Amino acid sequence: MKCLSEERRSEFAARLGEGPGGKWQISIEGGSEPQWNRNGRELFYRLGDKIMAVEISTQPGFAPGKPKQLFEGSYLKNNAGSARADYDVSPDGQRFLMVKPIE
Repeated sequence: MKCLSEERRSEFAARLGEGPGGKWQISIEGGSEPQWNRNGRELFYRLGDKIMAVEISTQPGFAPGKPKQLFEGSYLKNNAGSARADYDVSPDGQRFLMVKPIE
């Protein structure tokens, strides 16, 4: 499963495997810095200062859930145009490591 970034409004889509096949839009209001939960059933991403999560079901077929906000805060972000997430998620998907700017 891959996460693909769309250029227009920075929406995210997922595709199963390489080559042609199904493609499903994940974000609905834009977003950046996508990162999969290690369990493969949830995708995290940024929407401004918000961290969003989308549950992903793969049985009986691929079906993304509705994005929900996990938390919001002023954290450092990566350079514009970079697909790399500037945060990390714990292996259980319950904690986030983020950098807060010094005021």
